[in-house]
Amino acid sequence: MRSIVFIALAFMLITLSGCTHQMYSDLLDEGVKFQRWLVEWEEKNIELNGVNVSYLDNQSNSQNVILFVHGYSASKDNWNQLAYRLNDQYRLIAIDLLGHGKTDLDPNNNYLLMNQVELLQDFIAALNISKIHLIGNSMGGGVSLLFALHHPDKTRTLTLIDSAGVHSPTLSPFETALQEGKNILAVQDLASFEKMISLVFYDPPWIPMGFKNVIVERATPHYNHYQYVLSEILKSNDIWRESGRIYGLMPELQVETLLIWGRQDNVLNVSSVDVFNQHLPKVESHIIEECGHVPMIEKPDETAALIKQFFAGTSNQSL
Repeated sequence: MRSIVFIALAFMLITLSGCTHQMYSDLLDEGVKFQRWLVEWEEKNIELNGVNVSYLDNQSNSQNVILFVHGYSASKDNWNQLAYRLNDQYRLIAIDLLGHGKTDLDPNNNYLLMNQVELLQDFIAALNISKIHLIGNSMGGGVSLLFALHHPDKTRTLTLIDSAGVHSPTLSPFETALQEGKNILAVQDLASFEKMISLVFYDPPWIPMGFKNVIVERATPHYNHYQYVLSEILKSNDIWRESGRIYGLMPELQVETLLIWGRQDNVLNVSSVDVFNQHLPKVESHIIEECGHVPMIEKPDETAALIKQFFAGTSNQSL
């Protein structure tokens, strides 16, 4: 029934015309609320070390807890479509990382990946969760990998979706642009938003201009902040990846790991899959065709099916 209502609402939104800017803004917010309703998610907040952390929680009593960790400049709502397809036997939690979504900025302006790992550690401790299924995308994959490497006793399984953390043998268009001093993922105007969408998706979704204008208006005030966050991520790469430290730890990880990658990822090249396969001892990898950097959004059915199949076959499915 909920899926039928969703289709009707989507059709209504697509066919709308003559909306004011404020109407588009309100409709965008209502659309996010509707997606959360489908998942039966409630938005909650918790204070950790003086920082207000925002998260979504379906508050299931299941001891199988999935914690979703989003990527750079994204938010907890990136997981709505995937969570809807997994919402049957798990407690589902999606967190806004430091300086993202509705979570506060870090008081020390520290966005190194290990600082985000410490946030996850404090977060699950505050919620009295002993072990988690970690699912991370992009930067969130890098954070999830580091968490599993440092806290394998708290990690039931690890799912990495187009994940940061290793050096891609073949540079992506995003990485090539970075070498030229350009950050295609940072939005400062309509043109940069459209370029970002084209980079992230293999088949970019159609977005009405009214919604584009709202998204750009909301994103541009954070442009400088996300430029700084990216510099911290790159610094983390120097610490963990380029020094070889992460490659030294990965072969010791005994957590069962699922690796999912979009074949046409223009942010982190699919050649990264070979590196993960080389260094992780318990990894199962899948490449999704005709898919970009965010399979959980572009190919949610296929992504969910792979995760369910992986969970069904793991030895660490339950307590």
